[in-house]
Amino acid sequence: MMLHQVKFIDTLWWRCHRRLIAELLAAAATTSCTSSVPGRSERHRPAREADYRDGRLYLCGHEVA
Repeated sequence: MMLHQVKFIDTLWWRCHRRLIAELLAAAATTSCTSSVPGRSERHRPAREADYRDGRLYLCGHEVA
């Protein structure tokens, strides 16, 4: 099993590309966690606009990836 970790330095994770990356990982059935405070992380919660179907990500009803 391969484990990968991606870190970004933006403070507000939901206002940057990290949100999209987290949604893509969730669509692929990969566990994704966010951390805005050092030493603390929480499991990704999907956005209201996000929908996962057959490993693909849809935002606002449009396929993204």
